[in-house]
Amino acid sequence: MAIAGAFPPEQVASDVPAIPASDAPFDLAAVVAALDSLAADGKERALHAALTAYPPLLHDHEITLTVDNDLFLAKARELHTTLLAHLQQTLGNRHITLQFCLYNEQQGVSPGEKRLYTAQDKFDYFLEQYPEVQMLRDYFGLEIV
Repeated sequence: MAIAGAFPPEQVASDVPAIPASDAPFDLAAVVAALDSLAADGKERALHAALTAYPPLLHDHEITLTVDNDLFLAKARELHTTLLAHLQQTLGNRHITLQFCLYNEQQGVSPGEKRLYTAQDKFDYFLEQYPEVQMLRDYFGLEIV
């Protein structure tokens, strides 16, 4: 039993929220902007920092976000549905899938490159880039504390 004309078309159209295009294209910059808009409210700043520490990997409609440790991986998986819905709505693409992976130092670092953790590591890297600093360090007798 269908009721023809029960609701005028203009009323129905105004009550229904606009559904984004189901297959709108997106790029890396759009994904990063969508993640930035998620952290704009300030609730998930630590998670935002973890999710944006490495550039997202895009493959067709799949977005892969890399995190540093198991704690952030667990938090990201806990919020998977919320993050996915936000990305789909912001990017206007309902076909997006979201994956998370842990950073693997052996795979993520190119040969000859290593992660700098300590102040000494960072300073040694700086000296490699700018050998003149070593001469100044020796000349003035400076030491790292």
